[in-house]
Amino acid sequence: MAEKAAELLIVFRAKNLLKNALNKIGKDINEKLAKVREFQNEIRAVSKVALAVGVVGATLFTGAIVQAADFEKAMSNVSAVTKANVEDQKKLRDAALEQGSKSVFSASKAA
Repeated sequence: MAEKAAELLIVFRAKNLLKNALNKIGKDINEKLAKVREFQNEIRAVSKVALAVGVVGATLFTGAIVQAADFEKAMSNVSAVTKANVEDQKKLRDAALEQGSKSVFSASKAA
């Protein structure tokens, strides 16, 4: 009978040790999951900022392209009206760019 009691005591202790170990593993897993969730939230926030920066950059780039196209069209009109040679066209272009940078008018308006 004493032998059975000793065996039961060993099994009971082993069960408690296993239970404690599993509880610790579960706690560690929950802590790691919380860190993963926090990291996911940070990634989402960074992604939103990156998307916003990309949209702003694309908008600015598109605006610059439209302005350049408008300027080239205006200079083409100036060339057609004045019938200027290539050298004079370059001088007119340079003058329009200079006036556009110095005044409240854009280079396209200066052209």
